[in-house]
Amino acid sequence: MRKIFWASALAALVGCGSSDGSNGTGDGSISGCSLTLSGGMSGTYPCTLRAAVWSSLSDVGQIIVGRTPTADAPAISVTVSFPGEPMAGTYTDDIPDTNTRMTVTSGTATWTLNVGGSKPKSGAYTMVLTSVAATKESGDNQIYAISGTLDATLPAVAGTSASGDVTLHATF
Repeated sequence: MRKIFWASALAALVGCGSSDGSNGTGDGSISGCSLTLSGGMSGTYPCTLRAAVWSSLSDVGQIIVGRTPTADAPAISVTVSFPGEPMAGTYTDDIPDTNTRMTVTSGTATWTLNVGGSKPKSGAYTMVLTSVAATKESGDNQIYAISGTLDATLPAVAGTSASGDVTLHATF
């Protein structure tokens, strides 16, 4: 049931272009949302996805930020899931019952952060939501406009061509 919720909520959000219901630019990027990498890989890229949702059925909130890959830019995905509705404040890798996955992939190189769930913890992050406002309902889901920052350290994945850590700074 949880997979069905997230699939339908994500489909609704992707159709919106951003978490506030506004459309991105002509190239799919979202104004005011950027992802900066340093360390094992570097560069600054526009987001192509920014979403915040809450399910009243499961009482789980989720923040999603990222970008789809292009020939000259990596795939970057951030998913932070937690109990309750999204609220302004600080979210970190040591909050109980939070499941977080972040991945940067460029060619055969991959860096990943995992917190919660069945995988061993790797990496660390701090996300600060400075503004959270409910914008619309979609069935049992509430969609939010959000703004904030994220700072994370993603270790290289063994068996890939990645080396060193990647530091991710997101502004959304």
